[in-house]
Amino acid sequence: RIVGQQVESAYPSRLLATLAGGGLVLATAFLWPTRTGGRASASLAEYAEALAEYTRAAIGDPDLSDENREQYRETVLAARTRAAADLTGALYEPGAATLAADHGLEVLEALHSVAVRTFTIELAGPDDGERRRVPITRAALGHVAGRLRALDGSGPPRSEEHTSELQS
Repeated sequence: RIVGQQVESAYPSRLLATLAGGGLVLATAFLWPTRTGGRASASLAEYAEALAEYTRAAIGDPDLSDENREQYRETVLAARTRAAADLTGALYEPGAATLAADHGLEVLEALHSVAVRTFTIELAGPDDGERRRVPITRAALGHVAGRLRALDGSGPPRSEEHTSELQS
């Protein structure tokens, strides 16, 4: 027995209150939506930029302290988490986005592959050939970041700096 009412008589009113509350939440979501899809391309760009800096630090700078390497890793992980969260939100949002969520997930997976490869090289100890490729890798990641930023208007479509580095 619930204070003041029998359980049998309380459940219909509770069911109605739950349905009304759910309807109110849905109506509010449609009238005042919180959108993450618009941030997806910017989040992916931040991930690419963080990964470019991590690549420079982890492979290109043999004298970097372990503490500083750890800070670069944490920055990359935080950027990846933000990008994944924004893309997950974009999957369930109605309407058009600057970057289709499924394409964004492909970019996220490709960037993650670069991060895993960089971490593997860092752990194994980079050789001179891998160090020579750091500027090209950074330029490619910078180019990707620039293209992603161009999707939402937060950056140029192509960075001349990154394009010229890629061509050399």
